[in-house]
Amino acid sequence: MQTNIHAIILNDKETVKLLQYHHLLYKNLYSNNFSETARLVIDEHLGSFKPNKVQIILQFFRNLKNGIIPAIARDLQGLTAILLIKKDEGYMTKLKKTKFADYLIAKLQDSQAFTITRSDENKKVTIFDDEKEFLDEFKEKHGLDNDQAFYELLSTTFAFSIWRTLINLSKERVTMTELNECFGVLQQFALLLGILKVSQCKAKVYVEFFPYFFKNEFMEMIEDVI
Repeated sequence: MQTNIHAIILNDKETVKLLQYHHLLYKNLYSNNFSETARLVIDEHLGSFKPNKVQIILQFFRNLKNGIIPAIARDLQGLTAILLIKKDEGYMTKLKKTKFADYLIAKLQDSQAFTITRSDENKKVTIFDDEKEFLDEFKEKHGLDNDQAFYELLSTTFAFSIWRTLINLSKERVTMTELNECFGVLQQFALLLGILKVSQCKAKVYVEFFPYFFKNEFMEMIEDVI
C-alpha cells in the first residue's frame, strides 16, 4: 500500500533539542536520520515501536562516557552528581559525605572537558500517513501546534525518562515510581555519574556503571555495598 510522506518543520529550539537528544541515542540502534527518529517517537506512542530499555539505558551512559553530551545539558548549572545503587532490597541514592562523592570529585578533576553538542535552530522532518494521522489527532485533542505536540511526545518517551529521572535524582526529588519505571528493567547495578559544567558549551563527564563499564577501583568500593 502506498504511503504518503508529510514534511514538518520544527521551529521551537527546545523541541529541536529534545529531538536531537533522541537522535543521539537512536542513531546507533534504530535510526539513520532525524526523520526516522521523529517517526520512532510517534510510533512509540502509537505502540508500534517498543524500544529495548536495556539498550537505551546502556547507550545513554555509553554516549556520556565517550563525551557525547546532548544539547539539553547546556541548561545544567555547576555540578550534577548522582549515585544510584540497586540492590535486592531497593535503591541507595545518598551521595553527599560518602567515599563515592570524594572519588567522583577526584576523577572529575582529572577528566577532560568535552564540547556539549549544539542543536539546530529548526529541523525539517518527514513522517508517514499513520504518524501524521496520530499527530493531527493529538494536536486537535490538546489544542497544540506542531512544535508543542512534538515537544509533548518527545518529553514522554522512555528515552527521555532517563534524563528526567537523573535530574530529579540529582536534586533529591526523585520518586520510587520513577526509579522503578526507568531502571526496574535492570538487575543489581551501581551507577556513579558526574557532569561538571566548565563553561556554557563545555563539560567534564565521569561515569562508572557496574557491571557494564567500570574501573577495578570502583568495583572494590562497592563490594561492601552491593
